[in-house]
Amino acid sequence: MENKQQWPVTYLLYGAVVFLLKLLFVNMQLFDAISFGGLLSDLGILIILLVLGWILHVPLKGYYIGLSALMSFIWLATLMYNDYYGSIVTTDALNQAGQLGEVQSSVFALFHWSYLLLIADLIIVAFIRWKRPNSGWSARWLAAVICAVLVVPVVWNINHHQGILNERAQAEQMGVLSYQLQHMFVDEAELEELPAETAKAELQSLRAPASQPLQYNGAAQDSDVIVIQVEAMQRFPVGLSLEGVELTPNLNALMQDSLFFNRIYQQIGKGNTSDAEFMMNTSIYPTGHTPMAEYVGGSKVPSLPHLLKEHGYESVTFHTNDVSFWSRDKMYPALGFDRYYDKSYFGTEDKIAFSASDEVLFDKSFEVLKELADKDQKFYANIITMSSHHPFEIPADKPQLQLPASIKDTSVGKYLNAMHYADYAIGKFIQELKDAGMWENTTLLIYGDHYGLQLPQPADQAAIEEVLGRPYDDKLDAFNIPFILHAPGVKPAVMDIVGGQVDFMPTLINLLGLTEQANPMFGEDLLNHENNLIGNRFYAPSGTFMNNEVLYVPGADFASGSAKRVADQSPVDPAPYQTDYEKVLKLMELSDRYIYTVVKESN
Repeated sequence: MENKQQWPVTYLLYGAVVFLLKLLFVNMQLFDAISFGGLLSDLGILIILLVLGWILHVPLKGYYIGLSALMSFIWLATLMYNDYYGSIVTTDALNQAGQLGEVQSSVFALFHWSYLLLIADLIIVAFIRWKRPNSGWSARWLAAVICAVLVVPVVWNINHHQGILNERAQAEQMGVLSYQLQHMFVDEAELEELPAETAKAELQSLRAPASQPLQYNGAAQDSDVIVIQVEAMQRFPVGLSLEGVELTPNLNALMQDSLFFNRIYQQIGKGNTSDAEFMMNTSIYPTGHTPMAEYVGGSKVPSLPHLLKEHGYESVTFHTNDVSFWSRDKMYPALGFDRYYDKSYFGTEDKIAFSASDEVLFDKSFEVLKELADKDQKFYANIITMSSHHPFEIPADKPQLQLPASIKDTSVGKYLNAMHYADYAIGKFIQELKDAGMWENTTLLIYGDHYGLQLPQPADQAAIEEVLGRPYDDKLDAFNIPFILHAPGVKPAVMDIVGGQVDFMPTLINLLGLTEQANPMFGEDLLNHENNLIGNRFYAPSGTFMNNEVLYVPGADFASGSAKRVADQSPVDPAPYQTDYEKVLKLMELSDRYIYTVVKESN
């Protein structure tokens, strides 16, 4: 087909209609409802870009193909980022593009073929001929007027929605493209500094006092400390049996002699696993916009390793991937670890996912810890597992879980099998500690770093409902991670207090008898508080919080948000919880200001 019009009308109409259809498609994938204000704002930006081809007097077909290809790439990246992270991509995320090579199998496993519709117009335009438009000054002035007229409502729309804290609601109301451009060109306001002593005073005014006297204070004093952070482990597989077969027999046995915290929830930001490590070692919230490993690089951060060093501990951390992954080579010195062991130590023997298997991880980590124990050197060890990473491909020569046929070949089946293998490797490690006589003097913490289960297909959704016996909640189930604490002198119990990853360090240092010596901590000691309040952002909108009763997720403001009971996931009126909403925003603001001050003073 051929179009010989010399005016740009056909070009503009074709471009506007196609871009409108693409915007509708993208918005339908991202949001439950479409904001026509946001949609029109984004369309206005795209029409301005189309008109630029007229002003620049370039071949329209080539210009359109280039513009459409660029926008299709941005939208595809936005959709796939949302599928993997559950949030809207901004230019901040480009700083983490170098990590894609490590997780590309996980990202591309979520690709939907319908996304190819974003490039369908490039095939059609190949059969259209557009001649160069009128290049006279009157035509260019008309084009400039069109741009000026469109800029005004676009800028107004962006400014009008700047105050929305919920990033997803802001992107919906502002328009996805408008939201991304705003992040590109508008700098965040500089934070006010918050010194440590001021932070402690502010935190004290926000919190209920701990129980007195402190339970278990110093119960594990001078014990060796081992923390195992399990890749992608959620709460629901732990203790689960299918057709009479236990998924996690070793963790089940451990829980009989430990504290098991039943309602712990992930709080990670853009740094994913490395953010979980950061929180474990600092009790500071991730900022949400930057992986904390990058944020604190080159600084000296008040942390668990720094605190334990003052009491004669040596701190070591183990991870089978390259230490540069997620900038751990910057984070570990900032946190005060004496040594780290990465791929250069573990090699690629028995490879699963990106690196050596969890069995190799634990075997070689044990060798280091045994050497320290033989020298009567107290140690703190951070062990980060990897084999259970998405897409959960466990080799056939490893222990395999016998699953019902309806589940086996789904994403759920693969996930459960990966958790079964993680449990197997942990069980072997615990037995090594016992055989070496190290168990009785060991305080052990085991927790999941973040959610792992993805449900891209209807068969996966049916499988998880079969496993749980109810629908799967995309926050209460997805964010729920296990936390097991075994320590000398601690009696086994199931703890139902709500908590998060910022609470691990305060809980641990109470057992070690070091609470009074710690720097500001933004979590709570879970052994000495009856009620708790935790915040979440990045994987959930800013202002999301949980207390012992509800999960609250904000909308464009508090009133448009929603709340569910933690106990049974039933909806409730959020109005009685507005004070907690304001308190958690204050808590995260204090955390942001404190770590900003630490980094600024260190550099």
